[in-house]
Amino acid sequence: MKRIIILLFIISLIQNTYAKNGTIDWHILTALGELTGVRTERKFGYIENVDSASAAGDLIYVGGDYPFPTEDLVTTIVSSDANDTNGGTGARIVEVMGLDFGYNEISETKNLTGTTVATMTGRFFRVNRANVMKSGSGGVNAGNISVKSGANTIAYLPAGDSQTQQLVYTVPKGRYWLVDTLTGSLQRKTSGSVFLKLQQRLIDSDTWRTMFTFGLSGAGTSTENGYIGHSRYFSFPPKTDVKIRIVEADSNDNTIAFTMSGYLFDLDNFKY
Repeated sequence: MKRIIILLFIISLIQNTYAKNGTIDWHILTALGELTGVRTERKFGYIENVDSASAAGDLIYVGGDYPFPTEDLVTTIVSSDANDTNGGTGARIVEVMGLDFGYNEISETKNLTGTTVATMTGRFFRVNRANVMKSGSGGVNAGNISVKSGANTIAYLPAGDSQTQQLVYTVPKGRYWLVDTLTGSLQRKTSGSVFLKLQQRLIDSDTWRTMFTFGLSGAGTSTENGYIGHSRYFSFPPKTDVKIRIVEADSNDNTIAFTMSGYLFDLDNFKY
């Protein structure tokens, strides 16, 4: 708690300093990588065809409950399409970014081998995102790409997206994630609403605590958007699991998208 209070004080000090000096906004400097020990961190995802009977689950493209790993297992990657391979028309190289068993940040690029499973060199205890780094003439991944820890899929790149679509995140060791913007979108084919929760689970805890609730609703076939920004910071300490969970929907064929944006701070190395 003491470190979080210090962090919020530093942010306030930075804001006041730049405001008085009439210089460029510190948010822009962070996005440009000009400040040491802080970077922008955005998580987003969407899920299609959410029905009232099966709505409950985490906001991940494949639906259901996200399988946060509990042990350090071999990590593999595979596509559902043979064209996702070196020399193919689809995705050729994928970068996977996440955490090792000690919650340290790690990343690895891997040449795809189509529908043949390829083993990663590193073991990913958490995957925070993955994206296609190089592709063939198709310009995107031809198939669905799965990154697995053991038998469980911990990252999924839908065909054509070249990027994971899952709003689950784990804060790295020694970092604090301060989120200042939540944005949600609901596309409906019939009148109805959806109800979501922002939840966190602290290290060495089995409890998912609800930090914020979010609802979207409307009539007929339309798109509804919701926005919560800059009114307060949601602070997530090191090694915390974070997710958006869909609680319920009272209509069928919904597409739900959500984004969380903020800043990842390293207090031990932060300079401005």
